[in-house]
Amino acid sequence: MYPPPAYPPPPPPGPGRAGNQNEGLIIIAVLIAILIVAVGSLGVLLVLIAHRAPARSASATPKPSPGPVSRTTQLTASSGDVVFMDDFHNPATGWNTVSGAADVTYAYSNGTYVVVAKGNYNYYSPAPYYLRPQQIGASITATLDARAPSDAGFGIDCDRGAAESLVTYEFTADADGRWSVERAIGDTASTIPMTLVGGSLGSAPAPGTIPVTLIGICATQPDGQTTRLVFFIDGKKVTDITDNTATSSGRGWAADLVTSASDSGPVTVTVSRFELRDLSRSGP
Repeated sequence: MYPPPAYPPPPPPGPGRAGNQNEGLIIIAVLIAILIVAVGSLGVLLVLIAHRAPARSASATPKPSPGPVSRTTQLTASSGDVVFMDDFHNPATGWNTVSGAADVTYAYSNGTYVVVAKGNYNYYSPAPYYLRPQQIGASITATLDARAPSDAGFGIDCDRGAAESLVTYEFTADADGRWSVERAIGDTASTIPMTLVGGSLGSAPAPGTIPVTLIGICATQPDGQTTRLVFFIDGKKVTDITDNTATSSGRGWAADLVTSASDSGPVTVTVSRFELRDLSRSGP
């Protein structure tokens, strides 16, 4: 047999091919590095945007500036800053428990404040809050006993000044569904109040065994003599008027709980909540 033919070994790869392969690897590595840098830069950009977005959002919705109530300020039953609140679970909050007359008694009882009165008089229990805002809102939530006379009821007032310059505005509602805003100038013990405005609750609940909330607002205007008077009953505004009294002093308002008694029989007013709001520094 003849030996197999001999073939020359294949030539080694030329320098041209090896150089092209290395360059390709270098290009790929450079592209990968560029991609990593780009992705990192994008991440930093996204983080910056995420941190800066809330600042732009906050600046787009500025907080309304506070201010006193004018004649045209839109008011609701919750307007103003609460500066005093009592739910009467603490019998040491400062309400009167000493009767100044034989026909009325005051007492804390089981998380309420109870007034029992008779005779055709209004009885006043001062709220134990001693700052005097120029614009105030007073709120009372209370019930009447089931046998209360139809012309008996409860409410709140605001007053300022003293002696003959005392000005008092009373916001009351009775068991028969009648409500009124009255003004008295001078000592309320010897002055017959003048009715400024009144009306009927119609089909809305009147004071009775179901709790009713009354809110009276007295807002002194810049002239110091005009007062805006707003009355809410269970959140519904029943009147919004202004009154001018030349005897008004520069003092702010205090508030009282008012019990409207009757000659027809005794009435028991049970108060479960009382609030005072300062509107002069907060606006609506």
